[in-house]
Amino acid sequence: MPVSRTDTVLAALQAFANSVRADADLGTRIQAGPEDQLKRSVPELVKAVGKTLNLDVSVLSESPVDDVGRPDLAIAVNGLLVGYIELKAPGHGTTDRDFQGGERGRNLAQLRKFLNIPNLIYTDARDWTLYAKGQRQRTFDLRLGAIDESGDREVAREDAADVLELLRDFLRWQPIVPANPRALAQGLAPLTRMLRDDVERGSAIANSALAGIYADWRRTLFPDASPAEFADSYAQTVTYGLLLAKLDGATTLDTYAAARAIEHHSSLLSRTLEILTQPGTREELGVGLQLLERTIEA
Repeated sequence: MPVSRTDTVLAALQAFANSVRADADLGTRIQAGPEDQLKRSVPELVKAVGKTLNLDVSVLSESPVDDVGRPDLAIAVNGLLVGYIELKAPGHGTTDRDFQGGERGRNLAQLRKFLNIPNLIYTDARDWTLYAKGQRQRTFDLRLGAIDESGDREVAREDAADVLELLRDFLRWQPIVPANPRALAQGLAPLTRMLRDDVERGSAIANSALAGIYADWRRTLFPDASPAEFADSYAQTVTYGLLLAKLDGATTLDTYAAARAIEHHSSLLSRTLEILTQPGTREELGVGLQLLERTIEA
């Protein structure tokens, strides 16, 4: 008798729960960070569910940055970015009402920023919350219990069905192509704001690539430009360059390809786009640039 998808996911979820418990025990002994303990088990579960759905899922663990720069995991399906997963320590919670203690302010600021991401999961292993276009999708709320303490004893078949539905919705995300200019502006606005905030934060870091570009910007173009004004101009220029490349028929829309596509229209804008996103800057930016490229490319 063929094994159902739910049963396949149940086996993966049980393995996940036992892995979380084992990693929690090990983390206690070696004093490892609780969130870091999930960077192995969560990707394994997501990829296992993706395989069940016949999706080629890859997971990139993001490099940590100061403040609230980017979520922990970037998720791609068939090579295309679909969303992000933010990890919290088991028992820490996944919603604004859960966050307590001295880290509450930072976690709330982080959540407010990450809600600009159109497809986002918060998980502390026990709880999973899906956010779409800044809104909590309560129908997908998942509560697995204290699996970091009890392993698969907390896991039921109904949980596997819920995991399957949550990750099916998350992994099958596609950017919605706007039907009119107003919808386009509304869709791109939060991503442009994210890019602007990332640029302003990065340009304040001494010896960073963005700080160097900001210094050049002031020296050659606008001597009195504040960090906020520079960041705003940066985000608008990149967004406009990507849109122009899309209108010109470009099918691949990273900033390098966009610069090549618009070169015959505007060599100045093409060169500006190259300078603004030169090697080193992408690593310093958060998720806004990646999501802008993915959304405009759709």
